[in-house]
Amino acid sequence: MLWQNMLNVGVIGGVMIGNDRADVFFGLILVHGMLELTCVFIAAGIGLRIAWAWIAPGPYLTRTQSLATIGRARIVGALGLAAPLFVSGLVEAFVTPLPIPIPIKLVFGAAVWLGFLAYIVILGGRATRAGLDGDVAAHEREILAPTV
Repeated sequence: MLWQNMLNVGVIGGVMIGNDRADVFFGLILVHGMLELTCVFIAAGIGLRIAWAWIAPGPYLTRTQSLATIGRARIVGALGLAAPLFVSGLVEAFVTPLPIPIPIKLVFGAAVWLGFLAYIVILGGRATRAGLDGDVAAHEREILAPTV
């Protein structure tokens, strides 16, 4: 699905650029698309990581345990994408249609995108160094009892 989306954007971009309308294309897509597509690719990575936990759970966990462990941790990331997608929607709704020069719109879109990347790198790096992974605390997880 991501491949088809990228292909369609590329085809539309090629048509627009071929007809000397690159400014319109980039002014409509790139302003909000930098943040939106970053979120889409992060979400795809989260989904792939969850799927891989089911495909290859490792030597010490069952598929269910592996899926539960990774799923609990990664759902936090997926839910966390709601805020930047909301911001991307606001940019698309209120910045893209403004009657201002396209380079100014692109600078605004790039600033929002770079702010998101800085948030991810700085605060995400700090959380990773602190040993946080998004999973719930051990005392809040299910209790596994041996069954016969």
